[in-house]
Amino acid sequence: MNDVKRSDEVSMVELFNALRRYKWLILTLPIVAAVFAVLLVFYVLRPTWEASVILEIGHVWQAGQTAQTGQMPIEPVTNVVSRMLHPSFATGALSYANVKPDELKAVQRLYIGTLKVTPVKGADLVEVKLRAHSAEQVRNLMQGSIVNLQKVHSEMMSTTVDRYNKEIQMLTKDIHETGAEIELLRKKLLASHNWNAFDATLSATVLQNKSAELRDMIQRKLVLDEQLSPSRTFTTRAVGDVFVSEEPVSPNKPLIIGLAMLLGLLAAGLIALIQNAITASVPRAKS
Repeated sequence: MNDVKRSDEVSMVELFNALRRYKWLILTLPIVAAVFAVLLVFYVLRPTWEASVILEIGHVWQAGQTAQTGQMPIEPVTNVVSRMLHPSFATGALSYANVKPDELKAVQRLYIGTLKVTPVKGADLVEVKLRAHSAEQVRNLMQGSIVNLQKVHSEMMSTTVDRYNKEIQMLTKDIHETGAEIELLRKKLLASHNWNAFDATLSATVLQNKSAELRDMIQRKLVLDEQLSPSRTFTTRAVGDVFVSEEPVSPNKPLIIGLAMLLGLLAAGLIALIQNAITASVPRAKS
């Protein structure tokens, strides 16, 4: 036990002596690393700002479903995430973001590399985050992303909306024509006094059927109008304003400089220990 304790004490003394012997290296290397880190974060790495927004996926009412259960998202949230993360989406988004032609490739790489699209659990919402080299640029990129997604979703819902609009036009025409027929039939019933019982009964039955048909058409038109109202059918939209960070979010200058100094200190200590071990082993090899 005493031999082991004595050996540990000798080892600690040798370690301390080795570090003291190379103290200038241990003091200098962290400073050099810090200087390089300062040059890196202030003159090489470009600052980036971050923008974020919550998007509500648009909804459209599907044909054949009731007003209580027919509201469906234009596109499932998981599909929206995959669509926005695909490189082709960046091309469309940048076309609406006023990016200078000479910066297009660099901005596109940054866009694809920093874009994050996260579903919000339990809702037809996604959170979108991305970065750019200025507050104005990142805001434009986010607005371009929103406009591009709205364009895609408007095209996807246009078929359903057009079908509803055509049906509303046909119903409007049929309602007008059926109403005119009912009014004409009523006038004939009121004006004619020579009809026999059979004719009168037949005309009354026709009038009743026409009236029921008219009510059904009016009800169907009201349902379609409700389905196409802005509260039921709408394209994708932002929930609130686009948030842009007031200050750059990267690079984290204090963190990078601090890590550089720590790595420099560890490297200096490791070099000192290795050099001391090599020096200590040389005499043994000669003997």
